[in-house]
Amino acid sequence: MIKGIDWSDVFLAVVGGYAVLRLFRLQRQTALLENRMVALAAAMFMITAMLNAVMRAPWWPDTINPDLIHDLFAASTIASVLSALGMVIRDSKPLVTRFPLTLTFVPFLLVPAHALVSHTFVLKEMLFAVYEGGAILIGIAIHALHIPRDRRNLRVVIGMLLFACALGFTWASPPAEWYTWLRTGLFGLAVVVTTHGYLVLHGPSKSKS
Repeated sequence: MIKGIDWSDVFLAVVGGYAVLRLFRLQRQTALLENRMVALAAAMFMITAMLNAVMRAPWWPDTINPDLIHDLFAASTIASVLSALGMVIRDSKPLVTRFPLTLTFVPFLLVPAHALVSHTFVLKEMLFAVYEGGAILIGIAIHALHIPRDRRNLRVVIGMLLFACALGFTWASPPAEWYTWLRTGLFGLAVVVTTHGYLVLHGPSKSKS
């Protein structure tokens, strides 16, 4: 075993890599901006997990603040998800009532805003809880509303519910190794299920089920 490596985060980085490969392939096939944002979110998730795995190692440079780097990538992941959801909402409206596309990128303002409070632990964790919980609730609501028209949305909803369960375990966070792996397993399963659901839902050659 390599000293200082968090292997639960290595597992998440591998799962994130699977999602990146599948989702970037999807965005090349469909050329939808929404799919690009989802692929970007997967990439940010993978990088965040990779950083989590190594940034506590003794050979991590002392001049680089690991918490700040982690927070910026984690905030970028959430912002990418919220941006993609904004695009879904925009595209679901009639053409004449759609808001400007540029507004869907407003969530990326969370990244510099989060950097301003990164030194305040309690406020930082509260903001992350709001970002993550809000993204999951919005995602579940959007896709659940579309289930009567297209049942493929149910797969995405199940994946997001798994994310909600994983985050619930994260917020509880008792200091036990088995608990860490349980939470990690839930996150990994959530990534795989959500990625698969998204591929089925937005794949160029899939038919409704």
